[in-house]
Amino acid sequence: MKLAPAGPEHRGPRPQPAMLLPPQSLQVLLLLLLLLLPGMWAEAGSTRAGGGLQPPFRTFSASDWGLTHLVVHEQTGEVYVGAVNRIYKLSGNLTLLRAHVTGPVEDNEKCYPPPSVQSCPHGLGSTDNVNKLLLLDYAANRLLACGSASQGICQFLRLDDLFKLGEPHHRKEHYLSSVREAGSMAGVLIAGPPGQGQAKLFVGTPIDGKSEYFPTLSSRRLMANEEDADMFGFVYQDEFVSSQLKIPSDTLSKFPAFDIYYVYSFRSEQFVYYLTLQLDTQLTSPDAAGEHFFTSKIVRLCVDDPKFYSYVEFPIGCEQAGVEYRLVQDAFLSRPGRALARQLGLAEDEDVLFTVFAQGQKNRVKPPKESALCLFTLRAIKEKIKERIQSCYRGEGKLSLPWLLNKELGCINSVSTAGAPLLPGPIPCPCPLTPNRDNSMGVIHTPSGACCVPGLAFGLAAPKAQLGGAALFYPLESGFGPRVLAPKAAPSHDGPLQIDDDFCGQDFNQPLGGTVTIEGMPLFVDKDDGLTAVAAYDYRGRTVVFAGTRSGRIRK
Repeated sequence: MKLAPAGPEHRGPRPQPAMLLPPQSLQVLLLLLLLLLPGMWAEAGSTRAGGGLQPPFRTFSASDWGLTHLVVHEQTGEVYVGAVNRIYKLSGNLTLLRAHVTGPVEDNEKCYPPPSVQSCPHGLGSTDNVNKLLLLDYAANRLLACGSASQGICQFLRLDDLFKLGEPHHRKEHYLSSVREAGSMAGVLIAGPPGQGQAKLFVGTPIDGKSEYFPTLSSRRLMANEEDADMFGFVYQDEFVSSQLKIPSDTLSKFPAFDIYYVYSFRSEQFVYYLTLQLDTQLTSPDAAGEHFFTSKIVRLCVDDPKFYSYVEFPIGCEQAGVEYRLVQDAFLSRPGRALARQLGLAEDEDVLFTVFAQGQKNRVKPPKESALCLFTLRAIKEKIKERIQSCYRGEGKLSLPWLLNKELGCINSVSTAGAPLLPGPIPCPCPLTPNRDNSMGVIHTPSGACCVPGLAFGLAAPKAQLGGAALFYPLESGFGPRVLAPKAAPSHDGPLQIDDDFCGQDFNQPLGGTVTIEGMPLFVDKDDGLTAVAAYDYRGRTVVFAGTRSGRIRK
């Protein structure tokens, strides 16, 4: 079952030292107890280590429908559970209050648009609807529940009684992904400013090769009216740029199995982060019969970046005694307790990330049992990302995103040879365009003779005098469009672009990939049972971490 923080943007109140069992700990325990429903209840009432019986756990089970996601209301403590064909509302003591039916439905994953919108030539059958995303929208008093049926449409349910407020399904923006795997989609709901501005949804999902239908990462509008025509529309969209990222068709042609699986997402300060698993195109042979290698990435975007100029991703993992753990299984954002904060040299209000990895880089679906619990500080992650961005804006290295760019492009020095920063300029592009058969982009020829490969058209970025006004191009099918770079008047001071902790990108040197793995601090290694889930909380100044295993046990 997928774990979720208490709220879409922040966690609930920090526990008071005098409390025996803080409210946040109840949420953490509920998350893990429900996570381990299939295997742990047999142990309730078993013998303690020192003798006597363990008290039985409060339980909720849905024997006919597998549970997939869970969120806890940060004010009421009520529990919302996503399942196959059902959404449940439980009280804080796991008493069933409401159930909402989401399936089965008459469907066929080949039907696009879904049969409820347009007749489909493919045969329809009774199809389970797997809940893949479950988020609380506090400001609108509603629950967002997205499933696998009908190309991945979502329902809005009233928090009080799970009454269906709306189910947008008539436009292509309403279809998020038809992939059925429950733990592969993640989202962050960002509330608008109080009294003004609309909410938005950052959502990442695998696409199962259907790049013409679904972006793998996008930012969507969440309207107050569930039936508003703009619901799930991209936050920004013009002729060339929109709030989305698509997997290029060239990548899928070379690596048909390529996809991105979004394991966990969260907001920290002004950034949205994702932990993902994706095919490692550097280690995997294009030969379909060869072994597949995977890599874990941490992806970051600025909350207020509708054009995705701030997109950056880094490999992430940890190592213990020479063994590499590179397959992310789950993560949990928390705050360090007083003791841990002192040990790490952090303030108690800084974020830390507890993450579970399986050993190696093979077998994403059935990873090795050997696994590790690791700790990252958001301060260290931000510092690594900032160093990489600063290096690229000095013109050092490549953009290093082979799956997205399909070509190694060099970083651009943010200071021209004359000392003036290269900034976006609205000059016309003189390059002729020859479209490809799939209209994805084309071959672009610049006046200087530079040209770009079919399918993924790129020009070289340099001062106008060097390339005669050539443009820097990104693939349209990836959600990026042409960027014309020309020197503008120099600012009052010469020098490189100032890049601090809050930098949100320019329309060059993006999207950007890290080349060195961000390594976490290994805390615990399990060689037998396989760690699959993690949650943590601060109890009387000490950080307590719970890890769930494949066999349904909890390790504290």
